[in-house]
Amino acid sequence: AEVPRRGFVARLAGEALAERFLNTEVESAAELLECCKEMAGEALGAALLRAVEATMKPIRFICELVEFLVATGAPVDTCHHYYGITALCMACGSGHCDVVRALIKAGA
Repeated sequence: AEVPRRGFVARLAGEALAERFLNTEVESAAELLECCKEMAGEALGAALLRAVEATMKPIRFICELVEFLVATGAPVDTCHHYYGITALCMACGSGHCDVVRALIKAGA
């Protein structure tokens, strides 16, 4: 039971991290980033998925966030916990060509 709980907590931390970056709460995002790094790829992967889901933000901002998260160690092949699709699939489905390019450049 410990592994699923850890995965759930990591996913929540990653989503919170992305939200803080998306809302330009940089100081609290930096603190949360350190926690997410300790949880390894799960949290950063969740942050990457949440960033790609953000359709109300400028694409350039999302691209920069995607590039930052990948550089920090977010695995580009993380699957969405509910839909089972990757960030690349989500970006393609949303028509976000610049985000697609950034993810492919990162190895997706």
